[in-house]
Amino acid sequence: MIPGFDLVQLTQSAGPIAALMIVAAIIFAENGLLIGFFFPGDSMLITLGLLIQDLNKQHSQLDINLAVLVLIAAAIAGSYVGYIFGKKIGPRLFTRQNSLLFKQENIQRAQEFYNRFGGKTIILARFVPIVRTFVPLIAGIAKMDSRQFMIYNILGGAIWISSIT
Repeated sequence: MIPGFDLVQLTQSAGPIAALMIVAAIIFAENGLLIGFFFPGDSMLITLGLLIQDLNKQHSQLDINLAVLVLIAAAIAGSYVGYIFGKKIGPRLFTRQNSLLFKQENIQRAQEFYNRFGGKTIILARFVPIVRTFVPLIAGIAKMDSRQFMIYNILGGAIWISSIT
């Protein structure tokens, strides 16, 4: 998944709680930090779910329900950070002049798109690697209503994490 990173070996050496915290940090980064777009979130969730199932046969102390709640919180928080970052840089983009790589009309089109399809986009983007990193940022830039964003962020995070893990 990540070169030099073995989740199974980490779980065996550091323990399942440490592995869960590292996966939660990766899920947070993948969902909200622009540098996290290359992380294999889906693969890590599947692997962690299978590891927990295997560990529970050995009477491990890690409960799948607790793991899912921690990961949902990480996914929601990560997306919210991306959204807030988009809201912070958004106003500067709305006052920026058109250039070769930047056009005001694209920002306006994004705003119209999020007004119309924002909720569906927030939920469905969770299931598309790379896209899930940038959708919250663009939602913030496009001035999507923060209350609406959080409702769909929570719903999308819960559906994605619980269905994949």
